[in-house]
Amino acid sequence: MSLEVVASAATCLPVLTVEPEELRAMSAAHDSRILTPSDSPKLRGCRGWPLSRLLEIAAASLGRALHPRAVGVFTASDGLQTEPIALDELRKGVLLHTAADGTPLGGGGPIRLWFPAGVAVQRSRCGHVGPVDVKGVRRLELREPASAERGAPLSRTRWAVVCGAAVAVAGLALFSLGKLGARKALPGARAVMNVSARCVAEK
Repeated sequence: MSLEVVASAATCLPVLTVEPEELRAMSAAHDSRILTPSDSPKLRGCRGWPLSRLLEIAAASLGRALHPRAVGVFTASDGLQTEPIALDELRKGVLLHTAADGTPLGGGGPIRLWFPAGVAVQRSRCGHVGPVDVKGVRRLELREPASAERGAPLSRTRWAVVCGAAVAVAGLALFSLGKLGARKALPGARAVMNVSARCVAEK
């Protein structure tokens, strides 16, 4: 089950689709986050990818920076939907994909959305109030103010940062792939490289 990222102001949907194995590959190459016992006693040792990195790639795919007042709404495979989460809080989230023993995330997987204490605090279905924790997340909708539909294009400097970061992630992933002796191009690296190529081509 993949994670689909869409934008209410986009003309072509989805903006981005990410498979669990792509998240694992990109985490292995760059920016992996491993939860500690203080983060979550229950999920300690689980590995994930910072949501901030996915938002950067989504912005590159849109061809512009996300509006500062953008919010994100997540949907799970069982239909659960979060309340809107502000952009500054979205950036602190983690997309968990690997269990503590190194196997693909089972319970709550294949992709589980996690936020640290005090961030994205909402009331759950069972009435508990705390950070958003969504099992089996499959969709992220980015909503922006109507005035942002045409949005400001990324500056040349910002394009360089975003696209350079995308290329770096892909390069590191391919390097790791070579060390593992795999025979096929890494899907995650290919996806990121495709995004970065669009950035360069369009700008």
